[in-house]
Amino acid sequence: MTLYESILERLRSQHLGIFQLVNDLQEEDLREKKENEWSMQEHLVHLAVYQPRFVHRLQDILNQESPEFEPYIPHHDPLFQEYMQMDWYDVWLRLVERRDDLIQVITSLQPTQLQRIGVHARYGKMTLLEWIEFFLLHESHHTYKIFMLRKQIHQNRLVLE
Repeated sequence: MTLYESILERLRSQHLGIFQLVNDLQEEDLREKKENEWSMQEHLVHLAVYQPRFVHRLQDILNQESPEFEPYIPHHDPLFQEYMQMDWYDVWLRLVERRDDLIQVITSLQPTQLQRIGVHARYGKMTLLEWIEFFLLHESHHTYKIFMLRKQIHQNRLVLE
């Protein structure tokens, strides 16, 4: 089992698209909430806070036999609350700065380590390689949500003009 190139490419660049989605928006736009939906800020904060948590999960999988993980609940994490008080750019910088830690851990993995198992309470047993793919798909999902919220803001502005 080996890391395939698309994983490495997405690790290096996928998160960078978020900047283009939020860079020209006002802070109030990023914090605007719809009923039963997260704001763009909450999505961004979630990604920034979860990324180092994910590194810890990878390390647990490497150092323990089939560790079990509960789903991550952002609103129960004090760091999530702390980051929510920050402006989007500072959160963005934390996301970018900590990405190197994730890349370093993943690129140092040996093929046999990619077969190690971690158990997610909701999704069951996954190899380390599947955990990495899961992380990237999860990040992509939140990026998509930011994209859709941005689109709603622009549509609302067109209606008001």
